[in-house]
Amino acid sequence: MKLQNLALYLFAFSTFISCIALEDEFVPTVTTDVVSDKVYYYQDSFPVAVTFKDNALIQESKIRFQIDDTLSVANDTVVFAFEQLFEDVSARQLQFDSTFIIPSYVRTGKYMMEVSNMDAGENITVDTTYFFIGTDVSDPIIENFSVTSAVEGNLENDAFCRGEKIVVNASILDNVALKRFGISIADATPRYFQANSNDTVSVADIVQRQLFISDSLTNGTYNLRLIVEDAFGNQADTTTQISVNCDDQPAVFVSYQEENGIEIPSNRIVTLFPGEQFKLSSLVFTDAGGLDSARLEVSRIGVAPSIGEPAPVTNDTPIEVDLQGVNEQDLAEVFNDNFQFNFDLLNTQAGETIFINITVKDGEQTWEEASFFRFSLVAKEDLAPIIRIADLVIDGTKEYVPENEELELTDRLIGKNSIDIAVEGKVQENVGLASIEYSFTSDREEITSVGGALNDPSVFTTYPVDLGTTLNTVFTIDAAPAGVTGDVFYTLTLTATDIKGQTDAVTYNFKVTYPVE
Repeated sequence: MKLQNLALYLFAFSTFISCIALEDEFVPTVTTDVVSDKVYYYQDSFPVAVTFKDNALIQESKIRFQIDDTLSVANDTVVFAFEQLFEDVSARQLQFDSTFIIPSYVRTGKYMMEVSNMDAGENITVDTTYFFIGTDVSDPIIENFSVTSAVEGNLENDAFCRGEKIVVNASILDNVALKRFGISIADATPRYFQANSNDTVSVADIVQRQLFISDSLTNGTYNLRLIVEDAFGNQADTTTQISVNCDDQPAVFVSYQEENGIEIPSNRIVTLFPGEQFKLSSLVFTDAGGLDSARLEVSRIGVAPSIGEPAPVTNDTPIEVDLQGVNEQDLAEVFNDNFQFNFDLLNTQAGETIFINITVKDGEQTWEEASFFRFSLVAKEDLAPIIRIADLVIDGTKEYVPENEELELTDRLIGKNSIDIAVEGKVQENVGLASIEYSFTSDREEITSVGGALNDPSVFTTYPVDLGTTLNTVFTIDAAPAGVTGDVFYTLTLTATDIKGQTDAVTYNFKVTYPVE
């Protein structure tokens, strides 16, 4: 009997012990790889690997990070934040592994990352880590830095001359945004160019041949420095040496004059309409030791047929003249009509270019060392003519009348035999007009239409063309045309056509109700 009781006791005790073992008092765990108090910067990688574990089953896991002091953040402030909740996980282990990129311009400062893990028994573990976000600290990167001459004949030379334009090129990269870059030669103050917040820029594309060797530099070697600054004040710079070596007694350019007063701007590009003439009536050079010879080179550069294809180039045969050692020479006197240039009136595309290179050397120089006077002529787009009507003159009174709107004239005809309408305005044209046509019609066959044209281009000697004096035509509306009653609609149309067939037209509408009473 005692043995039986002992067996029952042991059975009951073991059952109790088993029940105790089934109670889940084990706290779930989380582990992360985020380093506490680490500083991350714009565009840095922010890897987050979190392992959630529990001896039984995970019920809910959560990851979130945000700025620590949320009350200090304005509504329009960009912050780095993330939150992910995993519900009803029902697993012993959950792995979260992802990499975030710290965005540019987010709020800097202290951030909090909180990771929590709760099991089915509502045991919970919360792990909090703090990290920091700082502004961009990465310096810009300069690649492929080079300096070459902008003068075609000097591309292979290692030395530059005073006044010579140069091409500075480099690729500049930044992980966020570039602010500006500056270029200085010798001890001069850097000249800055804006990068417009791009992360990659080409120096040559922005500078576009705006730099030249200062006339104040004597022959020698100088530092050319490129300084780059990004949007957050990080800087980088690089320096290369350039040589300045000029003939001390070159031919000296004195002055030029164009026949019609056209000036060559600082960028050396003159724009002309097709048919417009450019003629150098004077181009003076001097040299104390005597001028040896001059050369005229003309290149005609067409428009590339498509993007990526080269533009067609035609080089005229160079013309050389012997200057016989004179100390001063007006080259217009020796080149004569070869100094006259223009684009074809009808067969020119906008953007076609004539490059003129005039070089002058003394007896001690080669052509590569010669002084030069260079400029380009670029064809403007030949736009369609534009008719601008200031007023209609109705029975001697100027009146503004909107185009294509109907003007009621019945009341104005009362007590009159007719009304005369004339036009005051101008026709604007870039190249040349071929004709100005006019018509005055009605919707009734009983009323005779009027039409005509000025189609002799020699009439259009100056632009804009004054319609009042050139057209010199009045259009008449009778008060009582024979056999006409009811509403009659008159239409006045003017059409201007240029020599390329481009047109512009204006239309005015009038209404008269007959009989006029």
